Amino acid sequence: MNKPIKIIDGFLEPPVFAVLQNVFLGPTLPWYYNKGINYPSDVYDLTDYQFTHKIYENNRVHSETFELMQPILEGIKVKALVRIKANLSPRTETQQTYGLHCDTDFESLTALMYMNTTNGCTVFENGEKVDSIENRLIIFNSQSKHSGTSCTDSQVRVVLNVNYF
Repeated sequence: MNKPIKIIDGFLEPPVFAVLQNVFLGPTLPWYYNKGINYPSDVYDLTDYQFTHKIYENNRVHSETFELMQPILEGIKVKALVRIKANLSPRTETQQTYGLHCDTDFESLTALMYMNTTNGCTVFENGEKVDSIENRLIIFNSQSKHSGTSCTDSQVRVVLNVNYF
């Protein structure tokens, strides 16, 4: 379960990534408010929220953006898909770490694709940090405890989250 984190910079060809970036950072994608980033929780503070866009879950496509995921899914060699969602975290005055969590309660893989470069990052229970750099993809065991952070140098931090086998 403690396999190393795989980091791949420049994961997609620049024109392919540009299409994704234009959609996920553009003005037409619907984002949905989530009170609490690692919910359910009994305690929420003023910075404990994010916006999400569900793409695939429970064996069902939820968004027309699913077709845009194909280069990612092919690149990570998905055999079975669990979930795909996009997370949008608004800028905060100081960097917030949202709390350690596991993406699934069973052994699988998580791929995170950073849509923009910010001073936000993904932090792991062992102290390892991975910076948010656009077109960077990281792969790790879905049961590895990790947390996202907010950013202070951009209006938003946007990350695609793929859980798969």
